[in-house]
Amino acid sequence: MTPADTERTRTPPYGGQPGAAEHGPAASLRQDLQVLYSAPPLVMDTEVSRLRRRLGEAAARKAFVFAAANGLPAGNPMSAQSVQSHLEIILAFSAIVMYETGLRVVRVASTDGEGAAVQERTLSDRYRSEVGVLNFVRGCSSGGQADLRNVRQWSPEFIRESPSGLRYDLTVDAIERALSFFDACRMGADEGSLFSSEFYVSHQATDPDYEQGMTRRSRSDADWFDTSTHMLWVDASELDEHRFPEHLITGINNPLGTVFDSRSDPEILIRFVEAVSAGDPHGRLAIAVAAEDDAEGEKIAALARRISDLGCTPVWMCDAVPENAAAPVVFGRVHQRFLATEAALESAGTALAGIRMPLTHEDVDECVGGTWLSGSGRSPAVLPKTPRLNARQVIDLAYLIADHLKTR
Repeated sequence: MTPADTERTRTPPYGGQPGAAEHGPAASLRQDLQVLYSAPPLVMDTEVSRLRRRLGEAAARKAFVFAAANGLPAGNPMSAQSVQSHLEIILAFSAIVMYETGLRVVRVASTDGEGAAVQERTLSDRYRSEVGVLNFVRGCSSGGQADLRNVRQWSPEFIRESPSGLRYDLTVDAIERALSFFDACRMGADEGSLFSSEFYVSHQATDPDYEQGMTRRSRSDADWFDTSTHMLWVDASELDEHRFPEHLITGINNPLGTVFDSRSDPEILIRFVEAVSAGDPHGRLAIAVAAEDDAEGEKIAALARRISDLGCTPVWMCDAVPENAAAPVVFGRVHQRFLATEAALESAGTALAGIRMPLTHEDVDECVGGTWLSGSGRSPAVLPKTPRLNARQVIDLAYLIADHLKTR
C-alpha cells in the first residue's frame, strides 16, 4: 500500500465524498474518524517492531508465545482488578515455562470485548476505553506488579492446594533463591528485566473504520502501522469475501494472527498468506490451529508444507479451545490437542511455537478436569461461546507444556 493509497482509504466509507453529508450517521462517523486521525497512538511503531522480532524468535524455536484468546468478560466493563488478575495468570504461566525450559515467553494479552454494549460503542468511545486498558496494562507490566519478586502473588489463593499449585510454590522458592543470589552479587539493582515484563496486546480486526482511523506512518522508516494495538487477529475469509478491506491489513506492518479450524478453507488461507507475508517471512504471521483428530492433523500438516513452500515461516500456535467448542470442554482433551497439533506440524518439518488460550481468573469450571479433580463446583449458568480455562487449569497446562518442551 502506498501513502496515496492510505490517504485514499481515510475517506470516511459512507459511500460519498467528503462534504457530501453534513448530518445523520455519516456526519457522526466523519467526526469520529477526525477524532481518531488526530488522537495520539495507543502503541508505538517501535513496540510493534519489537513484537515482530519476538515472534520471529518463536518461529525459530527460541521463544514460546502465550496469546490470550479473550479479553473482557461478556457484557461487563473490565475492572482494574480483573485486568490485574488476568495479567497475573499470564505472568504465572510464563514464569513456569521460562523457569522450566529457559525459553523466553512472548505474552500477548487481548483487549477484545463481547456483548451488545461493545457493539454499540462509537469509535471515539472505543478509543477512550482502550486508552484506559492499555495504560493499566503498562502500569502493571512496568510499575512493579510484574516484578519477579511478586511471583508468589501471581497464582490465586484457590489453586494453592492443588498438585500444580504446590509445584508452583517450589518453582517460586527456586526463583526467589536465584533473586537473592543476584542481590547478594549486586547484579539486580540495575537489571530492569527483573522488575518489569514485556506485554503486548491484540484484538480482532472487525471494524475497518477504527483500524483505518488509527493507522499512522512511522517517522523513522516511512512504514505504516495500525497504532490501536500491537497485533491484529484477522478472519481470512472476511478478506477473501471482501467483507473487510484487504488493503487495511496488507498495508500495515503489525503482526497478524488468524485461526484455521475444521470449517476453514485451505485455499482461502493460502491466498491470505500470499497477500500478507510476501517477501517478509519472519514475525509477520501467526496461525492458530488445532488437530482434533488424525484427519485434522493430516490437513494441518499438508497446509504447513504448502505455506513453507511459499517461503513463509509463520508462528504456528495451538488453538487450545476452538471457538464454539462443544460443551463440556475436558482439560485432558486440551492437552492432547496441543500434543497432536505439535505432532502434525513436526511431521511437516515445522514447529509449534505457542498456544492461544481463553482464560479466566474466576474460580469457575467452564472446562472440566485438571490435575486436581475436585474443582470449584461452580459452573456458570450459561457457558460462554468459548469456554475458558481457570487459573488452576492454566497452571496445570503450563507445567504439562513445559515438561513436554524440555523433551524436544
